[in-house]
Amino acid sequence: MIKQDRVLWVVVGILLISVVTLLVYLQFFQQKQEIIERALLNPECQTAGFPCKVKLKGGGSVQLTISPQPVEVMKPLEVRIKLNQVTAKRVSAQFNGVGMNMGMNRYIFNEESNGTFLATVTLPVCIRNRMEWDAEIHLETKQGIIIAPYKFETIKQ
Repeated sequence: MIKQDRVLWVVVGILLISVVTLLVYLQFFQQKQEIIERALLNPECQTAGFPCKVKLKGGGSVQLTISPQPVEVMKPLEVRIKLNQVTAKRVSAQFNGVGMNMGMNRYIFNEESNGTFLATVTLPVCIRNRMEWDAEIHLETKQGIIIAPYKFETIKQ
Protein backbone atom coordinates (compact mmCIF):
# COMPACT_ATOMS: atom_id res chain seq x y z
CA MET A 1 0.00 0.00 0.00
CA ILE A 2 2.78 2.46 0.88
CA LYS A 3 4.61 1.58 -2.32
CA GLN A 4 1.45 2.25 -4.39
CA ASP A 5 0.97 5.63 -2.67
CA ARG A 6 4.56 6.60 -3.45
CA VAL A 7 4.17 5.61 -7.11
CA LEU A 8 0.89 7.53 -7.30
CA TRP A 9 2.52 10.69 -5.88
CA VAL A 10 5.45 10.38 -8.31
CA VAL A 11 3.03 10.11 -11.25
CA VAL A 12 0.97 13.07 -9.99
CA GLY A 13 4.18 15.10 -9.51
CA ILE A 14 5.41 14.31 -13.02
CA LEU A 15 2.02 15.23 -14.52
CA LEU A 16 1.89 18.49 -12.54
CA ILE A 17 5.42 19.47 -13.61
CA SER A 18 4.56 18.62 -17.23
CA VAL A 19 1.39 20.75 -17.19
CA VAL A 20 3.17 23.73 -15.59
CA THR A 21 6.06 23.46 -18.07
CA LEU A 22 3.63 23.33 -21.00
CA LEU A 23 1.70 26.38 -19.74
CA VAL A 24 4.90 28.41 -19.26
CA TYR A 25 6.12 27.38 -22.72
CA LEU A 26 2.82 28.33 -24.39
CA GLN A 27 2.59 31.65 -22.53
CA PHE A 28 6.14 32.63 -23.53
CA PHE A 29 5.74 31.79 -27.19
CA GLN A 30 2.27 33.32 -27.50
CA GLN A 31 3.59 36.69 -26.33
CA LYS A 32 6.63 36.68 -28.59
CA GLN A 33 5.60 38.48 -31.77
CA GLU A 34 7.53 38.98 -34.96
CA ILE A 35 8.89 42.42 -35.87
CA ILE A 36 7.01 43.32 -39.05
CA GLU A 37 8.47 46.79 -39.59
CA ARG A 38 11.40 48.94 -38.50
CA ALA A 39 10.53 52.45 -39.59
CA LEU A 40 13.26 54.80 -40.81
CA LEU A 41 14.61 57.51 -38.55
CA ASN A 42 13.33 60.97 -39.45
CA PRO A 43 16.52 63.10 -39.68
CA GLU A 44 14.50 66.29 -39.12
CA CYS A 45 13.61 65.12 -35.61
CA GLN A 46 17.05 65.86 -34.20
CA THR A 47 17.11 69.44 -35.40
CA ALA A 48 13.43 70.33 -35.20
CA GLY A 49 12.81 68.93 -31.72
CA PHE A 50 9.39 67.74 -30.61
CA PRO A 51 6.77 66.78 -31.58
CA CYS A 52 8.45 64.54 -34.13
CA LYS A 53 6.74 62.22 -36.61
CA VAL A 54 8.08 58.98 -38.12
CA LYS A 55 6.26 57.67 -41.20
CA LEU A 56 5.39 53.99 -41.56
CA LYS A 57 5.47 51.97 -44.78
CA GLY A 58 1.73 51.33 -44.65
CA GLY A 59 0.94 55.05 -44.75
CA GLY A 60 0.47 55.64 -41.03
CA SER A 61 2.73 57.52 -38.64
CA VAL A 62 3.96 57.58 -35.05
CA GLN A 63 4.41 60.97 -33.40
CA LEU A 64 6.56 61.35 -30.29
CA THR A 65 6.32 64.34 -27.95
CA ILE A 66 8.52 64.80 -24.89
CA SER A 67 7.87 67.65 -22.48
CA PRO A 68 9.04 69.80 -20.90
CA GLN A 69 11.75 71.08 -23.22
CA PRO A 70 14.71 71.04 -23.01
CA VAL A 71 14.76 67.39 -21.92
CA GLU A 72 16.49 67.10 -18.55
CA VAL A 73 17.73 64.00 -16.73
CA MET A 74 16.40 62.92 -13.33
CA LYS A 75 13.19 64.91 -13.82
CA PRO A 76 9.81 63.40 -14.72
CA LEU A 77 9.07 63.75 -18.42
CA GLU A 78 5.69 63.44 -20.06
CA VAL A 79 6.17 61.23 -23.11
CA ARG A 80 3.19 61.07 -25.46
CA ILE A 81 2.77 58.80 -28.49
CA LYS A 82 0.14 59.68 -31.10
CA LEU A 83 -0.69 57.00 -33.68
CA ASN A 84 -2.14 57.85 -37.07
CA GLN A 85 -3.65 55.10 -39.27
CA VAL A 86 -2.19 52.34 -37.10
CA THR A 87 -3.80 50.53 -34.18
CA ALA A 88 -1.76 49.11 -31.31
CA LYS A 89 -2.94 46.96 -28.45
CA ARG A 90 0.16 47.88 -26.44
CA VAL A 91 2.84 50.60 -26.72
CA SER A 92 6.23 50.58 -25.00
CA ALA A 93 9.49 52.48 -25.34
CA GLN A 94 13.14 51.59 -24.83
CA PHE A 95 15.58 54.45 -24.16
CA ASN A 96 19.29 53.76 -24.71
CA GLY A 97 22.21 56.09 -24.08
CA VAL A 98 24.43 56.56 -27.15
CA GLY A 99 28.06 55.72 -26.39
CA MET A 100 27.35 54.97 -22.73
CA ASN A 101 25.40 52.17 -21.09
CA MET A 102 22.68 53.86 -19.05
CA GLY A 103 20.97 50.65 -17.94
CA MET A 104 17.51 49.34 -18.77
CA ASN A 105 15.07 52.18 -19.44
CA ARG A 106 11.88 50.54 -20.70
CA TYR A 107 8.43 51.98 -20.15
CA ILE A 108 4.89 50.76 -20.85
CA PHE A 109 2.44 53.44 -22.03
CA ASN A 110 -1.17 53.83 -20.93
CA GLU A 111 -3.79 54.58 -23.55
CA GLU A 112 -5.09 58.07 -22.91
CA SER A 113 -7.59 58.24 -25.76
CA ASN A 114 -8.06 56.56 -29.12
CA GLY A 115 -4.56 56.37 -30.63
CA THR A 116 -2.82 58.46 -27.96
CA PHE A 117 -0.59 56.85 -25.33
CA LEU A 118 1.13 58.44 -22.33
CA ALA A 119 3.95 57.54 -19.92
CA THR A 120 5.89 59.42 -17.28
CA VAL A 121 9.59 58.77 -17.87
CA THR A 122 12.64 59.65 -15.80
CA LEU A 123 15.98 59.20 -17.55
CA PRO A 124 19.07 58.49 -15.43
CA VAL A 125 21.76 61.07 -14.76
CA CYS A 126 24.98 60.96 -16.75
CA ILE A 127 28.42 62.41 -16.03
CA ARG A 128 28.21 64.34 -19.28
CA ASN A 129 26.41 67.67 -19.49
CA ARG A 130 24.78 66.59 -22.78
CA MET A 131 23.77 63.03 -23.51
CA GLU A 132 22.50 61.66 -26.79
CA TRP A 133 19.72 59.07 -26.59
CA ASP A 134 18.10 56.57 -28.93
CA ALA A 135 14.43 55.88 -28.32
CA GLU A 136 12.64 52.92 -29.87
CA ILE A 137 8.86 52.98 -29.71
CA HIS A 138 7.40 49.45 -29.92
CA LEU A 139 3.85 49.10 -31.19
CA GLU A 140 2.27 45.71 -30.60
CA THR A 141 -0.32 45.26 -33.35
CA LYS A 142 -2.41 42.26 -34.41
CA GLN A 143 0.02 41.63 -37.27
CA GLY A 144 3.22 41.96 -35.19
CA ILE A 145 5.57 44.56 -33.75
CA ILE A 146 6.35 47.89 -35.40
CA ILE A 147 9.41 49.82 -34.19
CA ALA A 148 9.70 53.59 -34.65
CA PRO A 149 13.16 55.08 -33.89
CA TYR A 150 13.97 58.56 -32.55
CA LYS A 151 17.08 60.44 -31.41
CA PHE A 152 17.24 63.27 -28.89
CA GLU A 153 19.53 64.91 -26.35
CA THR A 154 19.25 65.52 -22.64
CA ILE A 155 20.99 68.18 -20.60
CA LYS A 156 22.12 68.11 -17.01
CA GLN A 157 21.19 71.24 -15.05
